[in-house]
Amino acid sequence: MKSASRPRKTDNLSESAYRYLNLCATAAGAALIGILALSQLSEAKIIYTHTHVVLSPNPNHPDLNYNLDLNHDGITDFVVDDNINQCSRFSAVWTLGETAANGNGAQGSPPEALSRGSRIGHGQHFFGGDGRMAFKDCPNHFSGNWLRATNRYLGLKFSIGRKTHYGWARLSVQEGRFSFIVTLTGYAYETTPGKAINAGQTKEAADDSTNEAGRGASVTKPILDIPQPASPGILALGAQRDPLRRKESALEGDLRSR
Repeated sequence: MKSASRPRKTDNLSESAYRYLNLCATAAGAALIGILALSQLSEAKIIYTHTHVVLSPNPNHPDLNYNLDLNHDGITDFVVDDNINQCSRFSAVWTLGETAANGNGAQGSPPEALSRGSRIGHGQHFFGGDGRMAFKDCPNHFSGNWLRATNRYLGLKFSIGRKTHYGWARLSVQEGRFSFIVTLTGYAYETTPGKAINAGQTKEAADDSTNEAGRGASVTKPILDIPQPASPGILALGAQRDPLRRKESALEGDLRSR
């Protein structure tokens, strides 16, 4: 008695089926890469704080300090010190300086007045002591990198939980009647340990590397700028959507004909 014939088992897929499966695998891999890249971007951000602080010592208040807390954790990271010392009835010494907390440092010695877009990060020289930004002695000789500086940037290196972070503070310096008039208009830092930041940078996106945040931020309400670029995986899937449909139709026709 002959046994009932069974359907013949096919071990090999057609060439079009293989191409379709390879295309699916490629798209899935691109999507995974896109997800990983987007995850890394979401973890990295720059915290920018817009503020307006003016230091202008006078004979009644000869020493004014500002405690700069870059990450708002209640710990002073740097001190900006603007003071006057009388050396005669008609003249005085003016000194503008910065002091870094233990383990922190300002870029340059004496501190540099960086231009917008300057790199602040590993490989730069950061001085951890007291830095003299501008100075006037009794014979009225002026000196210092920050003399008559307008919207220049102080490059900063500081620690959060034993990890190094980089940031900046934007200041302007003018000569007043009694002393230097110093205006602090903003500061920012990179949340990713060890990652460099550009002077004036408030966004992670490369094309907006020195684009400052809009109005409305304050010391207690920093502006967070987190870019949302299109995922490379999503772009790859979008570009391949039509070929996938054509391959799917070809595969269905091939299977029906078998």
